[in-house]
This record gives sequence, C-alpha cells and structure tokens, in this order.
Amino acid sequence: MKNLLTARKQERAAEKTDEDAKKCVQGFGAVYPKILDYLYPYDTIVDILHNASEGIFLIIIAETFGTVENSKRRSDLILNDCGHHRKLCGKVRVHPVFSTKEMRNGSQKLTFFRVCFGLASFTNETLSPLARMVIISLMLVANGMYTDAPKDETFYVILTAVA
Repeated sequence: MKNLLTARKQERAAEKTDEDAKKCVQGFGAVYPKILDYLYPYDTIVDILHNASEGIFLIIIAETFGTVENSKRRSDLILNDCGHHRKLCGKVRVHPVFSTKEMRNGSQKLTFFRVCFGLASFTNETLSPLARMVIISLMLVANGMYTDAPKDETFYVILTAVA
C-alpha cells in the first residue's frame, strides 16, 4: 500500500502513463482502458471522468431526480416530474458489460449519464427545452470521449457554450 501511495505522488509523462496502464500498475486496474489509445482523460476540455462522480453530472442527476432539497438547488433550470425521468432512464437498455444500477464509481456514473440519463432527456416532455439542451449537450461532450470519429473543430466549443 505504501508503494502505491508513493507512486501516485510521482509525475509521469504521457508515454509512462500508457505503459503503466498496459502493465496494470501505478493505480490502474486489471483491465487496460482502451480509451487511452485515443486520448488521455486529462487532455479533454473538462475532466469528464471525475466530473461525473463529483461535479456537474452528479448535480444534474440529483436535481433531475429530486434527491436535492429545494433549499439546496443550484438553479431552477431543472424542474420536472422526477418519477417520470427515472422511469424513462429505466427503459434505456445498456449492454450487459456496462453497469448502471450501482453507480459506485466515476465510470458507472458517466455511463449512466451519457447513455440512460441523456437519452431519457430527449423524450422527457416535463423538462424545459433549455434543460434538455444542456443535458443533451453534456451527454454529447461525454460521448465524444468514447469515439475517434471525426468532429468539426467547433464541436466542443458549441456544445460547451450551450451547456
């Protein structure tokens, strides 16, 4: 455990990070994260993986599901029928490899947001048009991290401006 804690304090160059991931050392799990073949999470415009579990995505999910007290809401943007949105999220089918039931880590929360939650926002008529645009824009930004498909250079600029 001490070696792992010491190792996490080390600054590692990009190629070392890739080597660490392939060897499953320095805090990487037993399965190589294939996303590193395309880009590093910290090279994105927003640290999407960690913002899913601790930042904007979790806040939006909590406010949409009504698990935030009204006095602690950050805005009135997302006022909707909470039960209806939960039901819509439950109708989205996810490949069995991905888990969206427990949502214990950033990857599971990100998968839930970018697939179930985002798709439910397309059809949730109780969300305002602006709330839908914000959620769907963030969903597309998150999904952009999982593809190497060509994008116009303004793709992220426009979507983050909407969000």
